[in-house]
Amino acid sequence: MTGKRFIVSFAILLLFIVLWFINNSRYLGFSTLESLIYMNNSAFGYNSFKAYALFYIIPFLFFLNFFLPLEKPYTLVRLSRERHYFRVVGKVFLIAFMFSLSHMMINNLLTFLFIDVELLKEVRYFFISFVQMIGLVFYFSWIGIMYRIFYDFSNSFGLAIFATYLFVGILYSFGLLLIPENVWDPYKDLNIFQSLLENKKTITDVFLSYIRLFALSVIFYLIGSPLFFKKDIL
Repeated sequence: MTGKRFIVSFAILLLFIVLWFINNSRYLGFSTLESLIYMNNSAFGYNSFKAYALFYIIPFLFFLNFFLPLEKPYTLVRLSRERHYFRVVGKVFLIAFMFSLSHMMINNLLTFLFIDVELLKEVRYFFISFVQMIGLVFYFSWIGIMYRIFYDFSNSFGLAIFATYLFVGILYSFGLLLIPENVWDPYKDLNIFQSLLENKKTITDVFLSYIRLFALSVIFYLIGSPLFFKKDIL
């Protein structure tokens, strides 16, 4: 299992590197604030809503599956279901942190190699990147909890991944096509990187985004707990 986890982790890092170069190679010859904004904008690219909704979900769920093995019957003999489910959700947050940290580290490392470091210091690039990462932890956490709900309902890993990806894709498409700009949806709270680079958000705005994304995790936790408590563990 350890070997498989290493392979999955390496594959995730390689995916991030490939996606970073695919999206940012055209900007690498220009060490300007405009280039940084294009490289980290919310409309397209490595840190875009589209990438978060369509490109990173399945890799995250595979990552989650390898680092959060499904429980065996004896675990529920030693622990109450309530405590065990709380631990499962805690591990989802931890794995979301690991995934988001890897995403940020690849972005920071490659940006550092190709963009003038004085410019990065001037715009507080690494601080903004860290702030964005925290938002991603909350974002991937509620998706991980939702995946767990689908799994507990279906007892199928494949069906749970498909249902989660479909739900997130529909939510993204619905927000893109039908929700007005001034109406909230989860992806608007991921517009941290570009907004801070352009000085369009304050730290207060960022904390409000964190609270809303965390609230989604709480909502899905409350939805999922009754399903898990009634689930037959075979």
